[in-house]
Amino acid sequence: MKLIFVYNAHSGLFNAALDGIHKLVSPESYPCELCALTYGAIAERDEWRQFRRRSEHEMVFYHKDEFEEAYEQTFTYPIVLCQRGE
Repeated sequence: MKLIFVYNAHSGLFNAALDGIHKLVSPESYPCELCALTYGAIAERDEWRQFRRRSEHEMVFYHKDEFEEAYEQTFTYPIVLCQRGE
């Protein structure tokens, strides 16, 4: 089973910098709860990293623009999807 995590954020260095600033300045209005769970303003949270390493499931992570390009589907983000088989 593969878990697909899709952030409510766009990819790219510029967007990552803006997201980090937003999380620092106004975390309560940051639009991606998945981002807040998995990352601090700059780096991956230690608790999350440990969880990922202990998990028996494959995990892949996308920003919403990357996911929509790869899967040609749109959802309300953030979202975690489960893929079984192809």
